[in-house]
Amino acid sequence: MSESYQPPFTMNVEITNLIVEIGEYIGTITTYDAMRPNPILRRENRIKTI
Repeated sequence: MSESYQPPFTMNVEITNLIVEIGEYIGTITTYDAMRPNPILRRENRIKTI
């Protein structure tokens, strides 16, 4: 157990850029889901105004 673990890959600029790109996509999806209109609230507001 004296040997340290060596992962089967080496980090490089390409891998780092792909990780950043994935993070940006996740942020976009999360923001899109939060901005989606809620039909239940619209229906409740419409009923209140009638």
